[in-house]
Amino acid sequence: FVQHSESIPIKERSLLRNLSLKTVVIVDTNILIDALKDDLLREMSGDSFGSLNWTVERSFHWILRRRSKENLMFMNIPPMVKAEFLNRVKTPKDVLKLFSKKVYIDSKTWDEKISKKLLNEKVKHICKEFNNWDCKIDKEKMKEIGLERFMIQHKGIFEEITKQKISRGDDAGRSVIENQEIYPEGGDMQIMRYAAELCNGINPEIGKVLIATRDSDFKLISRALEEEYGFGIVGDAQELNRRILRKIS
Repeated sequence: FVQHSESIPIKERSLLRNLSLKTVVIVDTNILIDALKDDLLREMSGDSFGSLNWTVERSFHWILRRRSKENLMFMNIPPMVKAEFLNRVKTPKDVLKLFSKKVYIDSKTWDEKISKKLLNEKVKHICKEFNNWDCKIDKEKMKEIGLERFMIQHKGIFEEITKQKISRGDDAGRSVIENQEIYPEGGDMQIMRYAAELCNGINPEIGKVLIATRDSDFKLISRALEEEYGFGIVGDAQELNRRILRKIS
């Protein structure tokens, strides 16, 4: 591998498990929002936990942070993800709307403790913490990736995903391919292209690319994405540990 590391694309390194190659985890917007909400809850409570309401969502971004601090992986926020994240968390009022109705938050305490200055500090910290590895992706090569063809091949799955999202009141826009508005929204398609182009690249220290997301548009076609483009999907802490810790066991 040392002799040919400058010519083997990342997507072809998945079987090289005995080498000390790092994994890059691309972080989706929903993970950043979960992390921000959790940090703000802890700020309101004045302790290190925020609340006793431990959830799958909370455990996921905690483990991402932990494995990164243990130097077991890198994390990267694509430009389109960062732009969406910053757009959705502009003010404390915007962030408050992102909380589930199941989470009780006293609005008076929120207004007293979560200032615009504090929010900006937390957002800046998260953008730095979840982006400790940078890369340059060729935008023109990204456009050449045949994602539409791939999407059409999995039309049935996306029809079901769209039905599920509509049934639970998810009004996020869907992409239109061949006159059918059932495919992942534009931002998700860009993340897939970004990851695919990263896998096409050559970096001597990187052995695998994963996308950390809770979005079903990624998770339900995860195996097909990995076979076609080389990047995997992790949707919870258990799956992340399985993919990361397996490399060092």
